[in-house]
Amino acid sequence: MTGGAEGVLAAVALTAGAAVMTMGGFPASARPAKPVPLRDRAAATASGHRVPRALARLAPRKSLPVRRHLYDRAVVAGTSAGTAHYLLIGSSGGVYPFGARGSGSALGHPLRSPVVGGAPSGPGGYWLVGRDGGVYTFGRAGFFGSAARLLLRDPVVGMAATPSGRGYWLVGRDGGVFAYGDARYFGSAARLLLRDPVVGMAATPSGRGYWLVGRDGGVFAYGDARYYGSAAHLPLHDPVVGMAATPSGRGYWLVGRDGGVFAYGDARYYGSAVHLPLHAPVVGIAATPSGRGYWLFGQDGGVFTYGDAPYLGAAGHHVDAAGRATAAPAGSLPAHAPAPPAARLASSAYPASYPRGATGLDVSRWQCGDVPRRPRAVAVVQVTGGSLDRPANPCYGREARWAGGALSAYVFMDGLPEPAPQASRNGPAGRCPRPDVACESFNFGWAWSRHWVAYSWRLNIRPRMWWLDIESSGGWRGVGSNDLVIRGAVAGLRSTGVEVGIYSTAYQWQAIAGPLAFPGMPEWVPGAGRLSGAGATATGYCAAGDRHAFARGSLRLVQWGYHGRFAGAYEGPARYDADYSCG
Repeated sequence: MTGGAEGVLAAVALTAGAAVMTMGGFPASARPAKPVPLRDRAAATASGHRVPRALARLAPRKSLPVRRHLYDRAVVAGTSAGTAHYLLIGSSGGVYPFGARGSGSALGHPLRSPVVGGAPSGPGGYWLVGRDGGVYTFGRAGFFGSAARLLLRDPVVGMAATPSGRGYWLVGRDGGVFAYGDARYFGSAARLLLRDPVVGMAATPSGRGYWLVGRDGGVFAYGDARYYGSAAHLPLHDPVVGMAATPSGRGYWLVGRDGGVFAYGDARYYGSAVHLPLHAPVVGIAATPSGRGYWLFGQDGGVFTYGDAPYLGAAGHHVDAAGRATAAPAGSLPAHAPAPPAARLASSAYPASYPRGATGLDVSRWQCGDVPRRPRAVAVVQVTGGSLDRPANPCYGREARWAGGALSAYVFMDGLPEPAPQASRNGPAGRCPRPDVACESFNFGWAWSRHWVAYSWRLNIRPRMWWLDIESSGGWRGVGSNDLVIRGAVAGLRSTGVEVGIYSTAYQWQAIAGPLAFPGMPEWVPGAGRLSGAGATATGYCAAGDRHAFARGSLRLVQWGYHGRFAGAYEGPARYDADYSCG
């Protein structure tokens, strides 16, 4: 469990909730009593006030489109009862469950201050806490008090729950601790001369202690919480933003804004996001029930998995009622392709684009027994086998070695299978009820495009440029579904940090994807006969600018060598597909 400072996410353990929720705490519309200044804010306990409750129901998935601003403050995430799941919660109080049912949200209620954290109450409930110390209860969570009526010297940045679910602590930016319900006060950092502000807290499994963590990585232990080390003495590239305790209580992890992870005590290191080109900073961490893995959470709702942490979805993409993907892509690999602990993104040794006039070949599983002898300036290699969700090209490793430093990769695309595979049931578009073709289509493209990047990384092959091969020979469905499969695949590849391009023709693209457009995206087209001269040539395609583009993209590669009776038709052997770069 961690708490987040302003603009930072909070990651805490949560329980699976019921569909009906109650929202309590000091409601945003309530006029607070005259503030009472505290000499020692840490000694505050529950006031015992009864507060009005409002009933609400968790809205259906499609009525909850994700908006980027919902994730600029808080993400609550975690596990309970041995089941891994997480809920992403925005500063506006919106709750988006992954791997479990939610118990409602505060979205639409006029909150007095942004939500900055949360904590579990046990099965079926959880709390949210605002920057002003207001506490909001959901499901079976009881209200035990809040700091909303106190004259706070610094804002609240997070909370942690007791094991019984009948109490919680709040922690302020200055290190002040507030205990409510059966949560006991064991001390605070409010009177210490802190080098940097406190950004979160984590409770011990016994509930008889807690840790506080500072922005500089300093750790403060209270009650039965033991000190196992800190990052305060390290030259950090970015500040620490949160912490999570191991299930044993004999260790903890700290996480930095850049995704760096620091393990202490019996906490093991399983990897970090420090080398990834993040779309948004990392803002929180949560441990799995076993303690053999953890999630990192991005400010944009992205989820990064390490160790035995499963990927259950992210908030970077949802699909609204019209079937449109909303918000920007956000990280992490699907559950069937977890991020390697020491993963590095695309190597700078490989090109993101080819220089103008460069020539070469593209090869696939059909050249397994006939790999070219010499590398070329352009070398595109098929990663997949016969379709997106089938076994890999058995010669990918060998052909990638042939390509050398000129390598870029391509994925043969097809539509959503019928019936939809398990990989499409859960993902960035949400948990898909059957039948929900729009939801399943987006998840299918997302999951499998990322699967192939992870597969390539596991072979220590990290091309920077990835092409999606979209041809009529793929097993496509209707345009509406195809559109979302392609959108999902593009978003999935982009979320890993690679460059994305598309291979197709205007005729095939219109038949498969209709009016779908990706303005400015690199495009690779076939159709030229010879390299140069008269007729339909590769150099002629490039000279025509983007006249041959099919999705409002930018023509970058031309595949040539096609036979025909027109001027400029290719007359040589069709052993390999040749390519020319437009630059």
